[in-house]
Amino acid sequence: MHKFFTLIPLAVASFLGLGCSNPTVPSSTPREPVILSPDLTPNPAARFAQLKSEYDTELKSMTKEVKDPKTGQVTGYMIEGGPMADKYLPRLLELGGTDDEPTSIAALTLSIKGWPTDHKSKDAFDLLMKRYAASPRLADFAKEHRRHSYNGQVERLVRLTTEGKDPTAVAISLFQLAQNFNPNTTRIQGETADQETARREKSLAYYRRVVTEFSEIEKGSLANSARRSITQLQQLRAGLPAPPIAGVDLNGKPMKLDEYLGKVVVIDFWGSWCVPCRRKLPMMKAVAESYGDKGVVFVGVMHEQKATDATQAVEQEKLPWRNWLDLRDESGESPIVKAWGVVGFPSVYVLDQVGTIRFTRVQEQDELERAIDVLLAEKTTLPAKK
Repeated sequence: MHKFFTLIPLAVASFLGLGCSNPTVPSSTPREPVILSPDLTPNPAARFAQLKSEYDTELKSMTKEVKDPKTGQVTGYMIEGGPMADKYLPRLLELGGTDDEPTSIAALTLSIKGWPTDHKSKDAFDLLMKRYAASPRLADFAKEHRRHSYNGQVERLVRLTTEGKDPTAVAISLFQLAQNFNPNTTRIQGETADQETARREKSLAYYRRVVTEFSEIEKGSLANSARRSITQLQQLRAGLPAPPIAGVDLNGKPMKLDEYLGKVVVIDFWGSWCVPCRRKLPMMKAVAESYGDKGVVFVGVMHEQKATDATQAVEQEKLPWRNWLDLRDESGESPIVKAWGVVGFPSVYVLDQVGTIRFTRVQEQDELERAIDVLLAEKTTLPAKK
């Protein structure tokens, strides 16, 4: 995860202890200052808090924004250097062996998250599974673990699902395994059609386990996400007809997807609350402007809590295209997103002139432009109306 280099040590003042005078020693006798390591603090929670603060400060100073050269929008973050394993891992592993369970799990989690491929990280994971396989706190680790992707993660997820005894931890790990194998969320360059099909089947198997065995975990939200992913894998593949969309736009006017037959259609699933979605919009607007008079139409599906949020976001972003208003119910579901099986935002699909899904999960501007160019170059004939 990190590239390591030698850093100037933190100020030695943080390592100084406040000693008491010894009454057996005359006050006039000179004494050497007492230097204490912060790890000598008897309270494990306090020791971890101090160590975590050090780590966070160091990591933050080395994290830089990555911007799109065309738009200037922040597209991600890059770590230049990073906290050194030798500086932190031994102390974290020591805390992982304490009897303070919350602190122990937090320390082991940071060990695994911060340096996932280091050999001591393997020791941390082994210790975590040995001590806490049946603990409800294993779910805390599983929730944090799913936020990161690294080489060797699949093997650890498999161990979580086979050795873990906490239902929430197992369900979360099964869902993450499904995500890792899902061709819609994880792409492999140069993958053959047969290899992609095999990954899809593995992903479906893991999602189905979440639905059938852990339907109540996280108040059913994990199972609902798994159901949407199953729908997406089964129905929203390139080459299949796009599911119908019928609803209203932000002005309450009826709007149907089949109104746009005969044109290349770019559908953006997004929301006012979604920061990555809004970062992508300048790029989308630039492409829409370039292709607006060439038989291409852009539309959006806004997954929202309130209509006013959607209207305000469209005004702020100055979007020129129409958007379906797809309001969430109390369970967080919305009809269009549910029908399409969308699980991540933004999700961009490109449809050809006859309404077939041709490109899924389009991410970058050049990728979107190539997709549109391919479809515009094709000669298609609309089916006769019945």
